[in-house]
Amino acid sequence: NYFLDSPGSPGTETAGFATAQAENGTIPRLRAYSVLDFTRGGWEATLANTFISAVSDSQDGSHIPPYPSWDVSLSYKFSQSDAGMLSLLKGLTLKVGVNDLFDRQPSYDDSVFSQDYSDISTYSPIARFVYVEARYKF
Repeated sequence: NYFLDSPGSPGTETAGFATAQAENGTIPRLRAYSVLDFTRGGWEATLANTFISAVSDSQDGSHIPPYPSWDVSLSYKFSQSDAGMLSLLKGLTLKVGVNDLFDRQPSYDDSVFSQDYSDISTYSPIARFVYVEARYKF
């Protein structure tokens, strides 16, 4: 990615750098989201990872570390084959999960991001988030 100061200018490469929001913000060279999913019977377990590579401060060259975040969830889908009264719950799926399992704070640099100390358009501003979900399919 390049930031162009004016039309026809050669531009400045911003991939791998954190710059002030008025310029181009934080543009990591790598951003990946990976999921490992395991299903057996009505059970489903999910492990997911968000990885944002390290960047350098474009103003002073300081290193801003990479940002890994892990999410987990476990769900059960009730079916007609469940024992006894549980078969009455056919079509119901219950799920519990945690986003940002280790409560990892976003990578920050107070010299570039003076207001929030982090670029919330690149890094999640939401800390650990625990949720419960119920779905019913007719």
